[in-house]
Amino acid sequence: MCLLALNGLRVSEVVGANVADLGLERGHCTLALRRKGGRRWRSRRRRPAR
Repeated sequence: MCLLALNGLRVSEVVGANVADLGLERGHCTLALRRKGGRRWRSRRRRPAR
């Protein structure tokens, strides 16, 4: 749920992701997604505020 809400992602985008789509870029966890229309997009995973 946090992945969807904090990053503004659609359920279909998250469900379609694979473990191979996870990465690390400049010290941030990233997730490569296929967005609406088939575009590829790399999202930085945000952490919930404390």
